[in-house]
Amino acid sequence: SFKMAGRQKWGKRFDFLLSIVGMTVGLGNIWRFPYLCYKNGGGAFLIPYILSVISIGFPLLFLETSFGQYVGQGMTKAWGMVPLMKGIGLANLMITWYANSLYGVVLAWAACYFVKSFSLILPWTTCSNIWNSDNCVELSHTSVNLSTNNATTPIGSGDSENSVDSISSAVEYWENYILKESPGLEHMGGVRWELFCYLIGLWIVAYFCIFKGIKWSTKVVYVTSTLPLVMLVVVLVRGVTLDGAAEGIYFYLNPNMTKLGEPQVWMDAVTQVYYSYGISGVLVTLASYNKFNHDIYRFGMFCLKYVISSHNKPHNPRDSILISLVNSGTSFISGFAVFSTLGFMAKQQNISIEEVAESGPGLVFIIYPQALSMIPHPHIWSALFFLMIIFLGFDCLFVFQECLVVSIMDMFPIWYSFKWGREAIQAMFVLLIVGMATPMVTEGVLVYWLTLYKPLEYKSTVYPVWAQVLGWCLGLSSCLWIPV
Repeated sequence: SFKMAGRQKWGKRFDFLLSIVGMTVGLGNIWRFPYLCYKNGGGAFLIPYILSVISIGFPLLFLETSFGQYVGQGMTKAWGMVPLMKGIGLANLMITWYANSLYGVVLAWAACYFVKSFSLILPWTTCSNIWNSDNCVELSHTSVNLSTNNATTPIGSGDSENSVDSISSAVEYWENYILKESPGLEHMGGVRWELFCYLIGLWIVAYFCIFKGIKWSTKVVYVTSTLPLVMLVVVLVRGVTLDGAAEGIYFYLNPNMTKLGEPQVWMDAVTQVYYSYGISGVLVTLASYNKFNHDIYRFGMFCLKYVISSHNKPHNPRDSILISLVNSGTSFISGFAVFSTLGFMAKQQNISIEEVAESGPGLVFIIYPQALSMIPHPHIWSALFFLMIIFLGFDCLFVFQECLVVSIMDMFPIWYSFKWGREAIQAMFVLLIVGMATPMVTEGVLVYWLTLYKPLEYKSTVYPVWAQVLGWCLGLSSCLWIPV
C-alpha cells in the first residue's frame, strides 16, 4: 500500500527516546511546576505529584506508546480500530494544531529577548525608552524609594498593591514593547512586525529541520533535547551560588502538610502530570514509528548502562520509565534553578520571595529577566536562559508538527506515493499555523487563554461575552469530535 511503502521508522535506538524526552521536557517544567510546588505546600506537593506520576503519568505514557506501536499509525487513524472512538484522534489533531500555533508565538517572544540580550544595555532594565511611561521604575540591586508615596516599594511583576503608581521597567518592556497591549481584545491593533518576522524566521528554520520527516528531524533533536538540560544545569549551578539562594530553595520546598487536605492541590498535581507528559495523542504518533517488537517497557537506567557497555547487542533503552524519570526529574531540578535565583532577587531588593514568585509567561519574561539583570555579566546569562527556552520550545514544535503531518498522510495515504508529498503537506501546515498565530502577534491578548474554564480576566477586567464565546468555540472545536 501507499502507507506501508512510504512510512518511516526510527533509525537508531535512541531516536524515539530523545524525541519523546524533547517533547515532554518543555516550558511547563520551567515555568509551571516550580510555582505549583511552592503554591501547594512546597515539599508536601511532591506527595500528590509522585502519586499522580505513578498512578496516571507512567501508565498513560505506557498505554499511548504501546497503542501507537501496535497499530503503527498516527493519532487520527490509530483510533480507527475502535470505530466509536475515532473522534478522539480528530480531537487530538485539533489540540496539537492549536498548541503548535501558540508555541511559535512563545518562541518568537523568547527569540526577541535573546537578540536583545546582546544589546549594550539590556532594554528591560531602563526607563529611557520610547515605550516607557512616567510611572516606570528602573531595576536596581536594592529597593526603590518611590517619590509618589515616600515608601520603599519592591519591584515585582507590577501587580503589587504598593506599586499601583509605579511599574518596573521589565513589566513595561513586556507589556508596552513585546506585547504592545491594546486597550482590549476588541481593539486588535496592528501586527507587531518585529515579532511577526521572528515568527516567520523560526518557522522557516523549523520547516527545513523537519520537512524530510523523522530521518532528518532526529538529527536536530539530538541537539535540541540534550542541550537545554545542559543549560539548565549551568543555570542551576550559577543560581545556587548566589546570595539568598538558600532562602529561595527553602521557600520552594518548605513542606506545609495541611495543604494536602485541599482538593485543588491534588487537581494541580494531576493536571501537571497530564500537561508535562503530553497525554494528547502525540505519544501515539511517535510510537507508531517503532518496530512492532520494540520493548517499550524495560527499565531505563540499567539498560542505558548496558547499551554503553555493549553497543553490538540488540537491546533498546527501557523507554517508558526512563522518560518518566527524566521528565519529572527535570521539573523538580528546575525548581532549584528558579527559586535560587528568585531568592537572590528578593534578598537584593529586601523583599519577600512571595512578591516575586510567579508562573507562566510572567516568570520567564518579567521576573527572570529582572533577576538575571542583577547577576554579574547579565548579558551572557540572559542570552543563555532564553536560548534554553527556545530549544525547549523547538523540541515540542518539531514533534507536534511531525504528528500533524503524518496524521494527515495516514488519513490520505496516497500522499506517500508523491515525490514531494510530505514536503507539500508540511508547507501547508506551516502556512496554516502561521496564519493562525498571526493574530497572537497583534496588539490584542492571546486567543489561547480564551479556552480557560472560568471567565477570562486581565488585570481584573472581565472580557466581553463575545470573547468568552469565541474561547469556548475554540475549545469545543477539538473535544466535540469525540461525541460527534
